[in-house]
Amino acid sequence: MTQGRKYMCGASILGLLAALSLAGAAQGGVVVGLDFVEQAEPIDFLNPVLEYHFMLPWQMTDPNTDYVLDGAFAGKSETEVQAAIFAKVKEKFYSVVTPAGTALAIDFLCESVSGADTVNVLLGEYNYDREGVSADHWFGRAMLGAGTDSNGDNDAAVALDEIAMLPGPFDTFDKAVNAIANVTAHETGHLYWLEHVMAAEGAPEWEPGDVVVTDPYDVMATGPSGLPNSGWLEDNIFTTVAGTQSGGQSSAGMLIQIIGLRDLGDVDEDGDVDNIDSGAVYGNFTGPGDQGKIWADGNFDHDGDVDNVDFGALLGGFTGPLAGNATDTANHADLIYDPATGNVKLDPSEAAGGVITNWAFENAATAFNAPGVVVFPTVGYGMNTDTAGQISQTDVTMAGFGYLADLGDIFPTGLTLEGLQSLLTTASYVGTVGSGQLDFDLIVIPEPGALVLLCDGATGLLVFGRHRRIWRKD
Repeated sequence: MTQGRKYMCGASILGLLAALSLAGAAQGGVVVGLDFVEQAEPIDFLNPVLEYHFMLPWQMTDPNTDYVLDGAFAGKSETEVQAAIFAKVKEKFYSVVTPAGTALAIDFLCESVSGADTVNVLLGEYNYDREGVSADHWFGRAMLGAGTDSNGDNDAAVALDEIAMLPGPFDTFDKAVNAIANVTAHETGHLYWLEHVMAAEGAPEWEPGDVVVTDPYDVMATGPSGLPNSGWLEDNIFTTVAGTQSGGQSSAGMLIQIIGLRDLGDVDEDGDVDNIDSGAVYGNFTGPGDQGKIWADGNFDHDGDVDNVDFGALLGGFTGPLAGNATDTANHADLIYDPATGNVKLDPSEAAGGVITNWAFENAATAFNAPGVVVFPTVGYGMNTDTAGQISQTDVTMAGFGYLADLGDIFPTGLTLEGLQSLLTTASYVGTVGSGQLDFDLIVIPEPGALVLLCDGATGLLVFGRHRRIWRKD
């Protein structure tokens, strides 16, 4: 967008969610930038549908705004107000209850972000009559799907000036912050495919049979679905009420499904909690007090610091190094295992240079059955180890192989992903010269019954995704 803005790169969209073109991620999570704009910026993702639309800076402590007239922000600085809004938006997402030992795979930064798996939520004044082009009243807009603006980012915009038009009074600081945070979290929720939730029967979007949520109000009910005026000022949450989202999900459940989860203590999100993660936590240790730290720094409780609470999460989840990566990533070769047969294939397509020049498996038991298979095409390729506890091959010419290599049925059958990691003490490879030794991503082929269930669920999501690739307005 504009020059001089801060950028942060996230990880790649992977797996089933990528196939469905959802704005979610596996390893690395997603990053949301709450960008209080400091200069006029075109709302790229609305053009050319709504041409000439801009976000302008809005001084939240300007005495001409309803917030200050009602006393909510009187005497507060811009920094104090922004920090309170940022904290409240984070709280709404991080209050989503996840399974023990996990956290929602999302980070928030109070700045603009860019790169894969990032979204921006611009907050400011909505210029709705630039060069004679008018538009109807709205508090926020969101655009779903990849590649939605000139940077290829997903985006939303929240008009703080329009929120001030809500029936007040904004007679407390918390009411004003909640009004902004509710709408901001709502628009961010749209970016992760959440739909409006009904807050009253007979609302404009209500249909017979729709689930109505009133206690507490769902964040996703802060739209044109009958939310009472007082509801805009309440501290709404993403509820666990089933049937409010596609497929019978709740808003909280849908966030978990689309965004995904992380294991507490796993800083680098490679499927284990080991000394690498410990080093990151020690290296970033700040003690209590918000320092702007995120998950990749070892901040597991999302409070902006790395302290004894985070160190406790590290110790509680410590596994030590596990062979291979339990999460499929965008820059590691794949070890593909079929539990029905014990078959193993090596896919170098995501290795450095798209080739594998060395690979090695080791185990703590006599579990391999490798009858001297050779995967390198080069004659006299080099070194080969083939024992019950270790198999490895190296192409000394460093040409390697760049195709799907079938090693045969060399592993025991019936292993889960956890069982595969337990079997292996080493599952590594080398790509092109200088790429270094890396762990394979471990891929376990689903059983046929599970695949049918997955396809059924994916079909529902795909239809939902196609239907939802639209502008969202509140």
